[in-house]
Amino acid sequence: MASIHPFRALRPAPDQASAVSSVPYDVVSADEARQLAADHPLSFLHVTRSEIDLPPGVDPYSPRVYEKALENLRRHSIRLYVTFILGYDEDNGDTLNETLAFAERHRFYIVAF
Repeated sequence: MASIHPFRALRPAPDQASAVSSVPYDVVSADEARQLAADHPLSFLHVTRSEIDLPPGVDPYSPRVYEKALENLRRHSIRLYVTFILGYDEDNGDTLNETLAFAERHRFYIVAF
């Protein structure tokens, strides 16, 4: 039987909501996201498109981008409950080892696989 527990959602203060809200990550390019988030340090684009805080041209799927997103969240004292999904056709033993190393290195609040 499933056990369901409520959690306290994280919401911005009403006067900060417009500074935090952002367009969906997949409707803007990195350059467009960079422009939208300029002078808006609370924009969620610093998490969903965190490559905007790295030099232009960085691979948006590189580990540096994910680590930057984590850094941006932690700057605001946000603890992370993360879930990793493994078992895709291209996954192998190295994928598992890299994922475990990533999870251990970042010491997430809760990790699920």
